[in-house]
Amino acid sequence: MREIKFRGRRVDNGKWVYGFYAKRVYVEPGSPATVFHYIVVPDRHNESWNFYEVYPKVLQFTGFRDKHGKDIYEGDIVEVKDRRYELHGIGIVEWDKENGLWMIYFPDTQGATMLRDWLPKEYEASLSIEVIGNVYENPELLEEE
Repeated sequence: MREIKFRGRRVDNGKWVYGFYAKRVYVEPGSPATVFHYIVVPDRHNESWNFYEVYPKVLQFTGFRDKHGKDIYEGDIVEVKDRRYELHGIGIVEWDKENGLWMIYFPDTQGATMLRDWLPKEYEASLSIEVIGNVYENPELLEEE
């Protein structure tokens, strides 16, 4: 079973925080609803929970890890190398709602590939995926040269 976790950028300091996602809707009569987004992190020392308010774009863990064992999240920028087919590209990890799966989209070629873990052994050895940034902190990585 896939581990479910999220990350978001804290409103108070802009740093990434990782944990569970929670949303609170505050409604005052006669006013529009206010929505607050939180990443909830267990505090093992105090046996409690820390709630960090984050910006509305909360990113989900894909369940996959890159070649170094780093978690791959929605919005990550990854470098993909496929020695078998002599392919190399930089893409964005996004959820494909229509097909219900994680995809890597390559803006420079308008191509895409599934993010998957069921590769045949001979193919697995030739494929390399590495997280090199994310679209929020490193958009320049997607710029064409």
